[in-house]
Amino acid sequence: MRMTQLSPNHQTPNHKPSKPTKEQLQNELNFYLAEKTLMILQEKELNSQDEFN
Repeated sequence: MRMTQLSPNHQTPNHKPSKPTKEQLQNELNFYLAEKTLMILQEKELNSQDEFN
């Protein structure tokens, strides 16, 4: 195995993660609400496991 020692001059810069867009946040919220609704329907036995999946 070959190992290379990294010095501060040879390290990759740390990139800050980008902020999600409004559309991405809305999509996440929509997915969460849909999933939660399906879970409630399944608890009340109003849908099957196949429908949930």
